[in-house]
Amino acid sequence: MTIFLEPLIDRVRLGLAAVPQNMIDDPQIYQALKDSQKFLDQIKDTTRITEDYEKTCLTMLAVYYAYVGYSSLATRDLGNVPEAAVLLVDTYRSIALAFLQPISVFPLNPDLTINTASMTTMRGLAFAMSQSFIEDD
Repeated sequence: MTIFLEPLIDRVRLGLAAVPQNMIDDPQIYQALKDSQKFLDQIKDTTRITEDYEKTCLTMLAVYYAYVGYSSLATRDLGNVPEAAVLLVDTYRSIALAFLQPISVFPLNPDLTINTASMTTMRGLAFAMSQSFIEDD
C-alpha cells in the first residue's frame, strides 16, 4: 500500500496544536513524516496493519519528531528548555509508542528504539533420537 504523505501534514499540525503555526512550517512536518515512514517501514508487520492505522502511526510518530525538532529550536533560541516541552516530548513519545507496539515485528523500548537485547536471547530446541519401530524391506 502506498501512502501519500502530503495529506497527512494537516493531521500532524492538529497534533501540534500547542505549537504556534509559524514555528513549524510544512516542509519540517513533511520531513518528520518521511522520517516516520522510514522507521515504520522497518518495523511494521504488514500482515497486522491497515492503511488507516498506518496513517495514524505515521501521524503520531511525525508529531513526536516534529515536536522534538521544535523544542530543539526553542532551546537554541531561548537558551533553555521550556518546562512544558519536556513533558510534551515524553507524552508524544508515549503516544507514538502505544500506536507502534501492536504492529511492530520488533520489541520497542520506551525511547522508540528497537530492543536489541531481547533479540539476542537464544531459545533452546530439544530433540532426541530413538530406535525406529518401522521395519526396512
